Amino acid sequence: MVQECDYPVFTMSIEAGERFLLYTDGVTEAKNGRGEFFGDVRLEEVVRANASRTAAELSDTLLSEIAQWRPASAPQQDDITFVVIDVV
Repeated sequence: MVQECDYPVFTMSIEAGERFLLYTDGVTEAKNGRGEFFGDVRLEEVVRANASRTAAELSDTLLSEIAQWRPASAPQQDDITFVVIDVV
């Protein structure tokens, strides 16, 4: 038997020029050598600092920032997945 789940529904208007970043928890939960998370604040800082760049440039920068945060020797425990969407 399949159990039904109620999920909140939210409607919003989107306009040309807006940008969306969809990401998994592996982005914010990437850990550095001291065991600190990359975190929501750092993610927001990277996105805001690169707001004028293209989606591809933001993606490259974000991947680079996460790679610099995580020690190369640390095993990756979670997926790091994100999508940058520019509304045209």
